[in-house]
Amino acid sequence: MTKTSFEKKIQLPYPECDIRNRIKLSNVMRHIQEVSGEHLEALGLHHTLLWEEGFVYLLTRVELHIARLPSALEEMRVVTWPRPCKGAQSMRDVSFYDAAGRELIAARTAWVLADPHTHRLHRPSELPHEIPIGPAPEGYRPPVQDRVRRPEGLGPAGWREVRYSDIDCNLHMNNAVYSDIVCDFLPFDLLRGREIAEYRVHFIKEVALGDRLAVYCAPLPGVENTWYAGADRPDGSACFEAVIRFQD
Repeated sequence: MTKTSFEKKIQLPYPECDIRNRIKLSNVMRHIQEVSGEHLEALGLHHTLLWEEGFVYLLTRVELHIARLPSALEEMRVVTWPRPCKGAQSMRDVSFYDAAGRELIAARTAWVLADPHTHRLHRPSELPHEIPIGPAPEGYRPPVQDRVRRPEGLGPAGWREVRYSDIDCNLHMNNAVYSDIVCDFLPFDLLRGREIAEYRVHFIKEVALGDRLAVYCAPLPGVENTWYAGADRPDGSACFEAVIRFQD
């Protein structure tokens, strides 16, 4: 590990896997959040310290490129690097490697700094600590910034109430849970028979305990092997939108 990167080794436990014995998308998201937080802690920036100073990192976008989803008991190396900020967004990459050093999952993520009490956004330059950032690799690009657009005329595929097990210490649904919602509303045979190639999710507004979400899910018109998923809050505003593409 250097100051500009952080890495850890993990062995994937069975409870993190799906019916195909591969890691669930939601658990990929949990590992992304965990290793990102552990890097900050290694730099002396514990969640409690930042909270007391009026800062919290909120994940806003994730873009996954998947060569292969790892299987139960597989050993992996997870590496994360902060990337140059773009406006109010702090960029961070996370990669998962197998025991032979092959990249399994490449994640590009975007975060914003906010005041945990007022929810006012901070610019990265307002953080009173330095986060070392190394040079971006050749050809680097941040997560796709274009908003996912819901297919016109699409009605709800169903409803999902936010339960106790969905929320985290911020008292909102944890970002990882949205990926479970996506998979819950996709056709079972699709998930059982196809490999995921890409996954892009945009977190728009928080939801809290008891909120009843209208969930939308359908093939994306004009794009092969690709589905749209998203949900609206009780007031009708969007809480998240996602696109998932399967291999040919």
